Amino acid sequence: MTSEYVSSSWERTWIENIAFWKSDERSWSTGCGEIRKDKKYLDLFQDLTEYQLDENFLGTSKDDLLAQVFSYHRIYDHCTKKLQYMYIEPLVSFLRHPAAVCFRNDTGIISDKSYIILPSSKSFIRKEGKNYLFDVGASVYDSGLGGDSQKWFIENYRAKGIEFDHIYGWEAKITEPSEQWNSMPPEIMRKTSWYNIPANSEKDNPNNPWTFVREITKAEDFVAVKIDIDNPEIEIELVLQLLNDPVLLDLVDEFYFEHHVHGSPMQYQGWGDLRFQNVSHPGVEHSYKIFETLRDRGVRAHSWV
Repeated sequence: MTSEYVSSSWERTWIENIAFWKSDERSWSTGCGEIRKDKKYLDLFQDLTEYQLDENFLGTSKDDLLAQVFSYHRIYDHCTKKLQYMYIEPLVSFLRHPAAVCFRNDTGIISDKSYIILPSSKSFIRKEGKNYLFDVGASVYDSGLGGDSQKWFIENYRAKGIEFDHIYGWEAKITEPSEQWNSMPPEIMRKTSWYNIPANSEKDNPNNPWTFVREITKAEDFVAVKIDIDNPEIEIELVLQLLNDPVLLDLVDEFYFEHHVHGSPMQYQGWGDLRFQNVSHPGVEHSYKIFETLRDRGVRAHSWV
């Protein structure tokens, strides 16, 4: 099976111009001016309902209306000789909900995850494999700074017909075990491993999440990984390990990452001033490059909140 990533018209415009449109202003005036010019795409994005995406999520022909807004992977199965199209949310604006800040500036839209296009079991799941979630920066089951993540993943993937066989979580903040386990449904508790320790970015370290992915999963499994630990140095090191490792790229199907960078109005929405952080890939234009490269390499990469 081979996969080719194709950017939508909307995404391509932003990829080509984000380095010029980014700013460290609270109003993000240049970027907002551009996305307001793109309102036809935003309207299409909001009008194309979840039902419509489900119906077209894995089609045997390209849907021209969807392809204006949503990017996609063109997948060719060498065994069946079948060509299919698998859609994903576009990389636009500062990689949150496209209406955030420029059209609405409330907490709800800033943390709204509805822009993320999830796969469905009929289009993605390999029946012969298991389904795994690795949540790096898991907080507790039903809460977190940007809202819950474990609960969101479990409930939203379940709605698409994907039930995780096992969930692995890392949380550095010292937490009473009861706060995690009492918030979790019993059937989820029985298949969850939750480590109240920091994730380690040293390659092959026992506490590096990629060590778990390598040791536990197989290519035929469905693997979703989220990284959001609010430590830019460790985060980017983990992301670069994924980008540069063919084995991991073959194992990971869905990847979620909140990249803490300058050039984004998120600096005024809780991140703080990141203009002078001493890390590689420090700007929002680097976020675009990371997500585009991962998608080019076959990973459905999403910007997390």
